[in-house]
Amino acid sequence: MAIDKRHTEIKEGAGLDESRLNLEFVDFLRKWSTPVLLILAIAAVGYFLYTRQQEAKRERTADAFRQFTVVAMSANPSPESLVGIAEAFGDVRGIGAMARLAAADEYLRAVRRNLRPGSELGPGGVVLDPEDELKPEERDRFLDEAERLYRRAHADTAGNAAMTLHTLGALYGLAAVAECVGDLDAARNVLDQALMLAEKRGYPQHVVIARERLESLGQGEPVRLYRAAELAPLPELPQPQLPTLDEMMESEEVGSPVPDAAEESEGPVGEEGEPEGRVSEQADGPGDDDGR
Repeated sequence: MAIDKRHTEIKEGAGLDESRLNLEFVDFLRKWSTPVLLILAIAAVGYFLYTRQQEAKRERTADAFRQFTVVAMSANPSPESLVGIAEAFGDVRGIGAMARLAAADEYLRAVRRNLRPGSELGPGGVVLDPEDELKPEERDRFLDEAERLYRRAHADTAGNAAMTLHTLGALYGLAAVAECVGDLDAARNVLDQALMLAEKRGYPQHVVIARERLESLGQGEPVRLYRAAELAPLPELPQPQLPTLDEMMESEEVGSPVPDAAEESEGPVGEEGEPEGRVSEQADGPGDDDGR
């Protein structure tokens, strides 16, 4: 018979050791549970705020590009609206430079057309309202504003290789402004900068563009839009004469099919294969018995 030896394994003070361990664990929880829970709560709140911030950033970026696209792709973009977008969304990647370049292009386009931005033209590019033509002081102001915007776009992008295309666009614009005011030396200097930048950063297409601009510098003729009073009147086109209802009815009657004379003279075919009602040539001939 096996002897139960559990009573021999009883250790004196074992219960005290277990109670001491339990007390140490309780003291550990009392000491560190609150800081640990606080750290976890802070981490959860930080992650929540980070995700909300990223979502708001994405929404802001999408809103910036949406507004820029709507204004820039309209028939007559407003340079003031484009500048407003650049100021409102300057922290969004690329929007500030793109909006300022587009606004400067509109100011330069207005100077070249000698019309205020947003002015409408008639068929053939004719000026509809002479009041839309620029006054000398307006032309100077638009050129100054275009140059300012081009320089700002160049300053914002020149140090960023990823925005080289925007930098080149700003240089092309500055050269165009200098050409408009007749300063060909300044225009050539800016185009040389564009050529060196395109060669340095590996844009062969813009190397060709810059060289072509340098070769054609000063050879272009200014764009002129004519007023409606300056153009010769267009010849009147002949108006087609439509037939009246009576003429159409008469033409239908005249155009009805007429039976053929040969068919009209022929009657029903008889037994001998000759049409009835038609005297045969043999009966009418001189050899007939009735004619003797």
